[in-house]
Amino acid sequence: QKLVVADAVGALRASFLLVGSTAGMLALSPSLFAVSITTFPAATILARTMGERMKARQREVQDALAGAGAEAERALGNIRTLKLFAAESDAIGRYSGRVEAAREQAEAVGSAQALTEAGVGMALQASLLAVLAVGGQHVIDGAMTYGDLSAFLMYSMITGFSAANLASGYAELRRATGASERVIRLLEPAPADMEQRGDTRFDEMLIPWRDAGRDATLGGT
Repeated sequence: QKLVVADAVGALRASFLLVGSTAGMLALSPSLFAVSITTFPAATILARTMGERMKARQREVQDALAGAGAEAERALGNIRTLKLFAAESDAIGRYSGRVEAAREQAEAVGSAQALTEAGVGMALQASLLAVLAVGGQHVIDGAMTYGDLSAFLMYSMITGFSAANLASGYAELRRATGASERVIRLLEPAPADMEQRGDTRFDEMLIPWRDAGRDATLGGT
């Protein structure tokens, strides 16, 4: 729900802002635009790599939570047996272990998302500093006015914020994908049963019986 309502809307808004600010940067100075996008490939590779890792980790989180739920259900369903053998502490230990495993996987997902957002933000800040340095030299050389440089920096900041929002939305998408895969597998319809016939056939049966004190056998049936 959060992905559809909040993250998708934010990603769409960021996409429009990114397109508009990119067009403004190209109109002001194509050379500075080329400088500003030098860090984008690294940010894109980082976001994609960490996104795949978050997807796998989130799948493990869901599996761990399912294991914890199954352990709790098994313990509650056999509570009398646990009390009879005084095994409550063992059941609690198994459940706590599975919950702890789920928590560790969730922390790994959070760390990966934080690293993604920090890496993308650092790349964009480096791009802004490079634009400021090169643009300042253009102003000194008279190839660019202060106003144009200020406008370009403003567009660069809008581009950076929009790209960061897109990276955050992509991270949430990968997390949601990893979490929903298990649910989708559970909701998939079971394969149809193979067609079975109810015919019964007996070949070469031997039926023994007694007739007038004699043993006889009916065969070839």
